[in-house]
Amino acid sequence: MSEYDTRNALNMYQSLWFSYASLVQQGADSQSRSPPGRVVAGCWWIAVTIIISTYTANLAAFFTVSRMDTGISSIEDLADQTEIKYGTTRNSQPQSYFQSAKLELFQDMSGFMRQYDTYADNSDDGIARVRQGNYSFIWDSSVLDYVANQEPCDVMTVGGLFGKLGYGLGLPKGSLFRIRFEREILRLRQEGFIDELTEKYFGGVCPSRSTSGTSSSKMNFMMMAGVFYVMYLGFLIAVFALILECAWASYKDNKASLRTRDRKQYLTTWEALQIRFSRTVQQMFSRCSPHHHSDNIIM
Repeated sequence: MSEYDTRNALNMYQSLWFSYASLVQQGADSQSRSPPGRVVAGCWWIAVTIIISTYTANLAAFFTVSRMDTGISSIEDLADQTEIKYGTTRNSQPQSYFQSAKLELFQDMSGFMRQYDTYADNSDDGIARVRQGNYSFIWDSSVLDYVANQEPCDVMTVGGLFGKLGYGLGLPKGSLFRIRFEREILRLRQEGFIDELTEKYFGGVCPSRSTSGTSSSKMNFMMMAGVFYVMYLGFLIAVFALILECAWASYKDNKASLRTRDRKQYLTTWEALQIRFSRTVQQMFSRCSPHHHSDNIIM
């Protein structure tokens, strides 16, 4: 082997430098020339491409979400700031709830709405104010969820529920229809009809952007498992190719030794394979230094 080829052979140092250069998408000084090394390098390039693309996409999504984030994810966050005005419908049940609440948090919010007169005339007026910006509308969760899941998809619900009040059907006391109504409602729920109505009216066409009890999607190991599968597959193919290459080279060494007249130089295929393997291991660990030069032949 020439001095140039020996100097630029892939030792341990050059292999680590090649891996790093590929990761940052730069060219390395030396590259593998054997088929197993090229298989590993090709799979590593595929993995690096996927990793860089995924990171870039997630970074762009992170900055996009950061610009859309108002910093409000609960009723407490809303009450602790004054930049974004908030209110509910005038002369409504939510207004009465805030005014009669015993919690200091809701009392302060009621005083804020009275001081700045942030009450809306009706739910449509409140939703229109939200779309105009710098306003948060407090109203029935069913109505807000429905609006948030309809076009033009420019509003979203935040925070958990509070002041929960259920819906019911009013019947006279001791009515004979009470049991029948309960059974029919139970039957519709068991048959999935209630879930179908929920999906029909609250499924909507907008992607879910509610922050109540949820967090933004994050990459996990399972999402990146394909990258590791590619690496494992490339490693197995490279090992198989390396075994075939060593076996073929040992076979040629055996044939070459048969042509010699000196019986002491005669090698079986197994002995040639052992010598080649020990030489490879010795070369791999003896040239870890970036400045080490050797005249040994690289397989």
